[in-house]
Amino acid sequence: MKNCKYIFIVGIFVLLGSSARSQCNTNISICTAGTAGPFPFNVPGVPVSTCLDFIGPSVSYITLYITTGGPLEMLIDADSTTGFIDVAVFNIPSGIDPCVAIEDSTNEIGCNYASNSSGCNQFGNSFPCVSSVPAPIVSTGDKLMIVVENWSGVSSTFNLQLGNGAQTGPPNPTIDSIAPIVVSDPPIILAAIDAGGTWTASCGSCINDSTGEFHPSIAGVGTHDICYDIGAAPCDAQDCMSLEVGVNLGLEYSSVNISCTPNRKVDLKWETNQETNCSHFVVEKSHDALHFKLAGIVSGHGTTSEAISYLFEDQFDAQSTYYRLTEFDINGNEAIIGTYFIECSSPELNMYPNPASNEINLTYSNFMDNVTTISVFDDTGRVIHQEHGNTDGNSLIDISNLSPQVYIVKVNDAYHEKFDRFVKL
Repeated sequence: MKNCKYIFIVGIFVLLGSSARSQCNTNISICTAGTAGPFPFNVPGVPVSTCLDFIGPSVSYITLYITTGGPLEMLIDADSTTGFIDVAVFNIPSGIDPCVAIEDSTNEIGCNYASNSSGCNQFGNSFPCVSSVPAPIVSTGDKLMIVVENWSGVSSTFNLQLGNGAQTGPPNPTIDSIAPIVVSDPPIILAAIDAGGTWTASCGSCINDSTGEFHPSIAGVGTHDICYDIGAAPCDAQDCMSLEVGVNLGLEYSSVNISCTPNRKVDLKWETNQETNCSHFVVEKSHDALHFKLAGIVSGHGTTSEAISYLFEDQFDAQSTYYRLTEFDINGNEAIIGTYFIECSSPELNMYPNPASNEINLTYSNFMDNVTTISVFDDTGRVIHQEHGNTDGNSLIDISNLSPQVYIVKVNDAYHEKFDRFVKL
């Protein structure tokens, strides 16, 4: 029956076959347990997948960020109980834009060309959808894109639901660190851990909002705020950084390294190959890479062609995880060498029992005790409980009145956050 409909819809394919890649998007993300949606269908982009026809009038694109690996038990359930809904699943390699990655069929890890006109499509066997194929196995840290084709065109929206296997979380917007730059440097491409988001900068047109290409000559000398946004609420995430564009002073350096020592100190080391009229170096620190305070001053070596090694040691402070290094010459001119991030203690969260009926015990560490907050979210993302953390890192939460479902717990302070899930029986 599905093959008979091909001739009827082929005209639509001819009209839409030239759609630009821009029809693909990463604006829909799933990050909470349970059912998500409804999601709309949109104009298709270029044809992708080894089994999708792309002759249907509309397609939807969804990104998933896997936080718990396993079989991808997944249901796509449209608002119509008739019509064919076809679905392909792609693994997105690190650093590749999802809309680019899905054009490479080697990234496809699963495809279900629906066998029944039932308005649903299933991977695995967790749901009662008759159009079912085996669930692909995914791993923690994987990034996926789900391409949903409204083959018959009779549906307007659909819901996505995950079963008991793999689970998802928010995208990682962390911006990759870059080497120090000066105003005469050529354009550079900024990158984040998860690609496909949008870039903005306080210097406006100095950055391309989609590619992340930054132009030092347009930005000019100074400090520029760069932000990267990815995903859509409630699964959106943002990372910001301060990017310094310096002037060309008489300093040539070979390396800058920052590290944690076993006694929780921060070592900032740098080496110069030559110095001309170098007066001193200023080390500053900050908790947000925007507002810095003086951490120390290290004397330079004036004018020399010898290799010089420098070390600045500081006590680690959870509120000051960014360090900025600046050189000053004898005339008072300054050049920012770079800003460097360091994290010497990662937050930890444990929860038991899980599943639970009456109460759950939380143990957490490496948070700031005086500002730690514990929040519980239901499957719609609504906060149903919130309290302050205890200084001993232990909390007992009563869940006896909650309805049976999957809940998310978040523990956070001003600078860190950690998530976990529990099942209420």
